[in-house]
Amino acid sequence: MEYENERRKYFENKNYIKEAKKDEWVKIQNSVEYVLDFYEKIGTFVKSKALSISSVYDLYSYYIQGYWELAEKSGFIERDRKEHEGGEDLYIETKNLYKMILKERNLRPFTKEGLKKFCEEER
Repeated sequence: MEYENERRKYFENKNYIKEAKKDEWVKIQNSVEYVLDFYEKIGTFVKSKALSISSVYDLYSYYIQGYWELAEKSGFIERDRKEHEGGEDLYIETKNLYKMILKERNLRPFTKEGLKKFCEEER
């Protein structure tokens, strides 16, 4: 339930990521980090072979793809990495997981329309 609430917060705030003032940014950052951190853990489990990429694909592929692409295209990843010392490694496992998901079934990134549909479904 908490995870679902955090996902909704992300979509409510996604349009403000690039221009967010410091106090707004902190709220956005907390919500988005919660979601991306979850996928970061999943990526770590796949890397260590505790979970198979096939299983993760079946359970989470649509969401991993949607959230990663939104976070990257909105500027969240870049901004968050800049704000953390040594931040260039933030979300590296999520990024790797995203790439594995696409490779697993020979997928392409969402089109603009596909990403819009994802956002609408997640609201």
